Amino acid sequence: MDGTDISRQYAGRTMAEPILAIKDLSISFLTRAGEIPAVMDFSATVDAGQALGLVGESGCGKSTVALGIMRDLGANGRIVGGSIRFKDRDLVTLPQADLRRIRGSEIAMIYQEPMASLNPAMKVGRQLMEVPMIHEGVAASEARARALRMADAVRLPDPARILDSYPHQLSGGQQQRIVIAMALMARPALLILDEPTPRSTSRSRLESRSSSRNSAAISAPRCCSSATISGWCSKPATGSA
Repeated sequence: MDGTDISRQYAGRTMAEPILAIKDLSISFLTRAGEIPAVMDFSATVDAGQALGLVGESGCGKSTVALGIMRDLGANGRIVGGSIRFKDRDLVTLPQADLRRIRGSEIAMIYQEPMASLNPAMKVGRQLMEVPMIHEGVAASEARARALRMADAVRLPDPARILDSYPHQLSGGQQQRIVIAMALMARPALLILDEPTPRSTSRSRLESRSSSRNSAAISAPRCCSSATISGWCSKPATGSA
Protein backbone atom coordinates (compact mmCIF):
# COMPACT_ATOMS: atom_id res chain seq x y z
CA MET A 1 0.00 0.00 0.00
CA ASP A 2 1.48 3.32 -1.07
CA GLY A 3 0.80 6.13 1.35
CA THR A 4 -1.65 8.81 0.35
CA ASP A 5 -2.20 11.38 3.05
CA ILE A 6 -5.95 11.15 3.69
CA SER A 7 -5.61 13.91 6.25
CA ARG A 8 -8.07 16.35 7.74
CA GLN A 9 -9.71 18.64 5.26
CA TYR A 10 -11.58 21.93 5.24
CA ALA A 11 -8.52 24.21 5.38
CA GLY A 12 -8.87 27.26 7.54
CA ARG A 13 -11.23 25.66 10.06
CA THR A 14 -10.07 25.47 13.67
CA MET A 15 -9.85 21.83 14.68
CA ALA A 16 -9.01 20.00 17.88
CA GLU A 17 -6.19 17.49 18.06
CA PRO A 18 -7.20 14.36 16.09
CA ILE A 19 -8.08 11.15 17.89
CA LEU A 20 -5.76 9.24 15.54
CA ALA A 21 -2.81 10.57 13.55
CA ILE A 22 -0.82 8.14 11.40
CA LYS A 23 2.31 9.47 9.74
CA ASP A 24 4.54 7.66 7.22
CA LEU A 25 3.54 4.23 8.54
CA SER A 26 5.47 1.32 7.03
CA ILE A 27 4.79 -2.32 7.91
CA SER A 28 6.71 -5.40 6.77
CA PHE A 29 6.45 -9.14 7.28
CA LEU A 30 9.57 -11.21 7.86
CA THR A 31 9.70 -14.50 5.94
CA ARG A 32 12.33 -17.05 5.03
CA ALA A 33 12.62 -15.29 1.69
CA GLY A 34 13.33 -12.00 3.44
CA GLU A 35 11.42 -8.88 4.41
CA ILE A 36 8.20 -8.28 2.47
CA PRO A 37 6.82 -4.70 2.62
CA ALA A 38 3.04 -4.64 3.09
CA VAL A 39 2.41 -0.94 3.85
CA MET A 40 4.67 1.91 2.76
CA ASP A 41 4.58 5.50 4.02
CA PHE A 42 0.86 5.59 4.83
CA SER A 43 -0.52 8.73 6.50
CA ALA A 44 -4.03 9.61 7.68
CA THR A 45 -5.83 11.43 10.47
CA VAL A 46 -9.19 10.73 12.11
CA ASP A 47 -10.95 13.41 14.15
CA ALA A 48 -13.48 12.87 16.92
CA GLY A 49 -16.83 11.92 15.40
CA GLN A 50 -15.30 11.23 11.97
CA ALA A 51 -15.45 7.98 10.01
CA LEU A 52 -12.69 7.31 7.48
CA GLY A 53 -12.95 4.52 4.91
CA LEU A 54 -9.89 2.85 3.38
CA VAL A 55 -10.59 1.62 -0.14
CA GLY A 56 -8.40 -0.57 -2.34
CA GLU A 57 -8.09 -3.88 -4.08
CA SER A 58 -7.80 -7.10 -2.12
CA GLY A 59 -4.34 -7.55 -0.62
CA CYS A 60 -3.33 -3.88 -0.80
CA GLY A 61 -2.86 -3.56 2.97
CA LYS A 62 -6.11 -2.17 4.37
CA SER A 63 -6.41 -4.85 7.06
CA THR A 64 -2.70 -4.58 7.79
CA VAL A 65 -3.11 -0.89 8.62
CA ALA A 66 -6.00 -1.76 10.97
CA LEU A 67 -3.97 -4.49 12.68
CA GLY A 68 -0.98 -2.18 12.85
CA ILE A 69 -2.99 0.38 14.82
CA MET A 70 -3.85 -2.39 17.29
CA ARG A 71 -0.20 -3.60 17.31
CA ASP A 72 -1.60 -7.04 16.47
CA LEU A 73 0.56 -8.08 13.53
CA GLY A 74 1.50 -11.57 14.70
CA ALA A 75 4.97 -13.00 15.17
CA ASN A 76 6.24 -11.99 11.72
CA GLY A 77 4.75 -8.53 11.36
CA ARG A 78 6.82 -5.46 12.12
CA ILE A 79 6.20 -1.72 12.12
CA VAL A 80 9.42 -0.59 10.46
CA GLY A 81 8.75 3.12 10.17
CA GLY A 82 6.45 5.99 11.05
CA SER A 83 4.21 6.78 14.00
CA ILE A 84 0.65 6.04 15.14
CA ARG A 85 -0.49 8.67 17.61
CA PHE A 86 -3.68 8.02 19.57
CA LYS A 87 -4.70 10.86 21.87
CA ASP A 88 -1.15 12.15 21.50
CA ARG A 89 0.41 8.82 22.58
CA ASP A 90 2.59 6.96 20.09
CA LEU A 91 1.21 3.41 19.90
CA VAL A 92 4.34 2.24 18.08
CA THR A 93 6.53 2.76 21.15
CA LEU A 94 3.89 2.26 23.87
CA PRO A 95 4.75 -0.54 26.36
CA GLN A 96 2.64 -3.72 26.12
CA ALA A 97 1.12 -3.15 29.57
CA ASP A 98 -0.24 0.24 28.46
CA LEU A 99 -1.45 -1.25 25.17
CA ARG A 100 -3.45 -3.90 27.02
CA ARG A 101 -5.23 -1.19 29.00
CA ILE A 102 -6.13 0.69 25.81
CA ARG A 103 -7.23 -2.27 23.67
CA GLY A 104 -10.88 -3.13 24.10
CA SER A 105 -11.56 0.01 26.12
CA GLU A 106 -10.30 3.16 24.38
CA ILE A 107 -9.71 1.38 21.05
CA ALA A 108 -11.92 -1.45 19.84
CA MET A 109 -11.81 -3.48 16.64
CA ILE A 110 -14.45 -5.45 14.77
CA TYR A 111 -12.81 -8.23 12.77
CA GLN A 112 -13.93 -9.79 9.49
CA GLU A 113 -14.88 -13.20 10.89
CA PRO A 114 -17.15 -13.05 13.97
CA MET A 115 -16.37 -16.57 15.20
CA ALA A 116 -12.71 -15.59 15.47
CA SER A 117 -13.73 -13.07 18.15
CA LEU A 118 -16.20 -15.25 20.06
CA ASN A 119 -15.49 -17.98 22.60
CA PRO A 120 -17.50 -21.03 21.42
CA ALA A 121 -17.67 -22.43 24.97
CA MET A 122 -19.13 -19.30 26.58
CA LYS A 123 -22.62 -17.82 26.25
CA VAL A 124 -22.59 -14.56 24.32
CA GLY A 125 -24.16 -12.66 27.22
CA ARG A 126 -21.20 -13.43 29.45
CA GLN A 127 -18.79 -12.40 26.70
CA LEU A 128 -20.51 -9.03 26.40
CA MET A 129 -20.59 -8.60 30.17
CA GLU A 130 -16.85 -9.16 30.48
CA VAL A 131 -16.07 -5.92 28.64
CA PRO A 132 -17.34 -3.46 31.29
CA MET A 133 -16.54 -5.86 34.14
CA ILE A 134 -12.86 -6.08 33.15
CA HIS A 135 -12.27 -2.55 31.87
CA GLU A 136 -14.51 -0.59 34.24
CA GLY A 137 -14.94 -2.91 37.21
CA VAL A 138 -18.75 -2.74 37.15
CA ALA A 139 -20.92 -5.32 38.91
CA ALA A 140 -22.31 -8.30 37.03
CA SER A 141 -25.88 -6.99 37.32
CA GLU A 142 -24.98 -3.66 35.72
CA ALA A 143 -22.92 -5.42 33.05
CA ARG A 144 -25.90 -7.66 32.23
CA ALA A 145 -28.19 -4.64 31.93
CA ARG A 146 -25.71 -2.92 29.60
CA ALA A 147 -25.41 -6.07 27.49
CA LEU A 148 -29.19 -6.25 27.09
CA ARG A 149 -29.37 -2.59 26.08
CA MET A 150 -26.55 -2.99 23.56
CA ALA A 151 -28.09 -6.15 22.07
CA ASP A 152 -31.28 -4.17 21.56
CA ALA A 153 -29.32 -1.23 20.10
CA VAL A 154 -27.87 -3.44 17.34
CA ARG A 155 -31.39 -4.75 16.62
CA LEU A 156 -30.99 -8.33 17.80
CA PRO A 157 -34.40 -10.01 18.18
CA ASP A 158 -35.29 -11.18 21.71
CA PRO A 159 -32.07 -9.93 23.37
CA ALA A 160 -32.55 -12.00 26.55
CA ARG A 161 -32.71 -15.24 24.54
CA ILE A 162 -29.74 -14.23 22.38
CA LEU A 163 -27.59 -13.46 25.42
CA ASP A 164 -28.34 -16.90 26.87
CA SER A 165 -27.22 -18.60 23.65
CA TYR A 166 -23.85 -19.99 22.60
CA PRO A 167 -22.28 -18.55 19.42
CA HIS A 168 -22.96 -21.70 17.36
CA GLN A 169 -26.68 -21.35 18.12
CA LEU A 170 -26.81 -17.99 16.30
CA SER A 171 -26.89 -17.19 12.61
CA GLY A 172 -23.87 -15.59 10.95
CA GLY A 173 -25.61 -12.21 10.91
CA GLN A 174 -26.49 -12.47 14.60
CA GLN A 175 -22.90 -13.40 15.44
CA GLN A 176 -21.70 -10.29 13.63
CA ARG A 177 -24.11 -8.09 15.54
CA ILE A 178 -22.86 -9.57 18.81
CA VAL A 179 -19.26 -8.76 17.83
CA ILE A 180 -20.30 -5.20 16.93
CA ALA A 181 -22.11 -4.90 20.27
CA MET A 182 -19.01 -6.21 22.08
CA ALA A 183 -16.82 -3.55 20.46
CA LEU A 184 -19.28 -0.81 21.43
CA MET A 185 -19.78 -1.98 25.03
CA ALA A 186 -16.72 -0.07 26.26
CA ARG A 187 -17.75 3.14 24.45
CA PRO A 188 -14.36 3.36 22.70
CA ALA A 189 -12.91 6.64 21.48
CA LEU A 190 -11.69 4.86 18.33
CA LEU A 191 -13.51 2.03 16.58
CA ILE A 192 -11.71 0.05 13.86
CA LEU A 193 -13.85 -1.99 11.48
CA ASP A 194 -12.23 -4.54 9.17
CA GLU A 195 -15.01 -5.49 6.74
CA PRO A 196 -17.41 -6.01 9.65
CA THR A 197 -20.73 -6.47 7.84
CA PRO A 198 -20.34 -8.74 4.77
CA ARG A 199 -23.25 -10.94 5.86
CA SER A 200 -25.47 -8.14 7.06
CA THR A 201 -28.32 -6.47 5.24
CA SER A 202 -28.11 -2.83 4.16
CA ARG A 203 -30.47 -1.90 6.99
CA SER A 204 -28.37 -3.59 9.67
CA ARG A 205 -25.22 -1.89 8.34
CA LEU A 206 -26.89 1.50 8.71
CA GLU A 207 -28.02 0.55 12.23
CA SER A 208 -24.47 -0.47 13.15
CA ARG A 209 -23.13 2.84 11.90
CA SER A 210 -25.76 4.72 13.87
CA SER A 211 -24.83 2.83 17.05
CA SER A 212 -21.17 3.84 16.67
CA ARG A 213 -21.76 7.50 15.79
CA ASN A 214 -20.20 8.80 19.03
CA SER A 215 -16.84 7.19 18.23
CA ALA A 216 -14.23 8.09 15.67
CA ALA A 217 -13.97 5.22 13.21
CA ILE A 218 -11.63 3.88 10.57
CA SER A 219 -13.16 1.36 8.18
CA ALA A 220 -11.47 -1.05 5.78
CA PRO A 221 -14.25 -2.38 3.55
CA ARG A 222 -13.43 -5.14 1.07
CA CYS A 223 -14.84 -3.16 -1.83
CA CYS A 224 -17.06 -0.12 -1.98
CA SER A 225 -18.55 2.17 -4.58
CA SER A 226 -18.22 5.93 -4.27
CA ALA A 227 -21.79 6.19 -3.03
CA THR A 228 -21.17 3.64 -0.26
CA ILE A 229 -18.07 5.46 0.94
CA SER A 230 -19.92 8.76 0.85
CA GLY A 231 -22.63 7.28 3.04
CA TRP A 232 -20.09 5.70 5.42
CA CYS A 233 -17.87 8.72 5.99
CA SER A 234 -19.10 11.74 7.87
CA LYS A 235 -16.51 13.80 5.96
CA PRO A 236 -15.31 13.27 2.39
CA ALA A 237 -11.88 11.78 1.85
CA THR A 238 -9.59 12.06 -1.14
CA GLY A 239 -7.29 9.39 -2.44
CA SER A 240 -7.35 5.68 -1.70
CA ALA A 241 -5.56 3.43 0.72
